[in-house]
Amino acid sequence: MSRLRDWFRDFGVRIRLSAALAVMFGLMLLVSVIGLRVLDRTEVWMNVLHRDTLTEVAAAMDLSRDASDLATSAPFLFALFAPYQLEQEVAKVMANLDRVQHSSESDPALDLPLSRLRSAIEDLAQALLPQSARQAELKAIDRALVRLNARSRRMARDTALPLEARQDWSALQQLTAVALGAARAEELIELGEFSRDFQRQSQALRSPEPEDQRRTFDEISEVVQRGTGLFVLKHGHLSARLDAESALFRIRQETHRVNAFAETKVAQAEDRLSRARAATSDTLAYARNAFLALILASLVVAVTSSFYVSRHVARNLERISGAMRRLASGNLRVDLPDAPTSRDEIGQLFTAFGVFRDNARKLDRRTAQIRHQNALFSRVFQNIKDGVAVEAEDGRIIAENENLRRLLRLPPGSDRGGDRMSDLVQASPFSRAAGGRSAAASRNTAMRMAT
Repeated sequence: MSRLRDWFRDFGVRIRLSAALAVMFGLMLLVSVIGLRVLDRTEVWMNVLHRDTLTEVAAAMDLSRDASDLATSAPFLFALFAPYQLEQEVAKVMANLDRVQHSSESDPALDLPLSRLRSAIEDLAQALLPQSARQAELKAIDRALVRLNARSRRMARDTALPLEARQDWSALQQLTAVALGAARAEELIELGEFSRDFQRQSQALRSPEPEDQRRTFDEISEVVQRGTGLFVLKHGHLSARLDAESALFRIRQETHRVNAFAETKVAQAEDRLSRARAATSDTLAYARNAFLALILASLVVAVTSSFYVSRHVARNLERISGAMRRLASGNLRVDLPDAPTSRDEIGQLFTAFGVFRDNARKLDRRTAQIRHQNALFSRVFQNIKDGVAVEAEDGRIIAENENLRRLLRLPPGSDRGGDRMSDLVQASPFSRAAGGRSAAASRNTAMRMAT
């Protein structure tokens, strides 16, 4: 591991970043290729599955829809009492049943439910066809009984009649009320109770003495016995309604069985779809795991690259730039702890900074030493009581103490004499006092006086 780390440190920043980008590009390309391959295979498989199951599912849905239409249209026969309308609706229901039978494709499992459905529809039609005539007769009887009941009530309330006659009229009113209750009964038990009450009250009013009461009683008896009789007619009406309700119950029950058969077919198709979905899910799960692994690898590469750029490159550059600014401002004590040991550009930059800082420190120490030596020399040079001058090789004065011009009788700070020693001597009073002496002798004398 240490060898690998040392080997990795030998690479530069550009090579590292380029390698990271190349790895990320390769991973993304691999993810794209795998995704396209898996999606193409899944699409082909789903097309085959769709072609194999679409026909069966469509047939099951048609069967369920036709059966639902049959169960929905059958109860509307209750509201139809006109024979021609009832026959038309029965024909429509039978046509619906034929479509259901055709949708079943002669499946043996549906032979018995469809036969029962046909029988129940025929029973429903047979029970409802006579209802129109029964309903008309019952309405006529009801109207006649209402008229007789109103007459009996009016006579029973006539205060001009004797009390006994009014009581007889009240009994006739109760008799018509019982007959009306029978005509409007909704249950067979209720109809039987009205029938017993009517017979009992009729026995009590068998032969009323007044002519008008006897005539009213005869009219009531005639109305009740019209045709097959009120009670027989009402009994047939209620029985037919019960038969129709029973037929409707059988229709709903058999329709439920047909729908259950259709649901079974759909469930079988769904089971095949589920198995195909499971196989497809396995393939997609494998592809998803591969995607996740490759994406995770790409994420690791991206995070590592960003961490490398942030921590190794940007952070170290910021540290070096800050240290260089402090070093340029004169802070030679600046230091960079935890310097990277890699041999890339960042490591070389840290090494170069260390060399530059050490050179700056050496230069500063050398400058301080020279400054100290100059200060010592200047102090000694200025404290010499004789006049001292330092000449360069070309004869120019590069340094002199304060006593030089005073000994040469030259005013301090004067520009006379120039920047050469011979010029200073010639400008001094010693040179003028010597007169005809040679310049060389005068200069030597002045120099001896100065030294």
